[in-house]
Amino acid sequence: MIVHVRRHWNDQHGDFVHVDKLGGFHWSSSESSIGLPSPRPMINAYVWCDDAPGLPHPRVFGECPHRIKACIVKKLQTPEVFNALKALADRGKSTPAPGEARTAAAGSGFE
Repeated sequence: MIVHVRRHWNDQHGDFVHVDKLGGFHWSSSESSIGLPSPRPMINAYVWCDDAPGLPHPRVFGECPHRIKACIVKKLQTPEVFNALKALADRGKSTPAPGEARTAAAGSGFE
């Protein structure tokens, strides 16, 4: 299942990521590490920056790769994809993003 992700709900840039590359699905009214507000709660998840190179992000935590928070906008998904992601977020599925072991090389910071 392919998911379109953005850094912020109204960002012009985005990327397509396989759902297996995402983790930590949850509902949030703020996005990214600086807490930009969204107009309503939206599904968010975490992805390694090198798995979504189309997502712009500052490299304040050092060299890549690091995990970044990604926003999942409903209108950019098929109904089937959105419903599956909604079920994950509703359950509060907080599984770590695949490749969690990479944190040793990337530090523990999130952007």
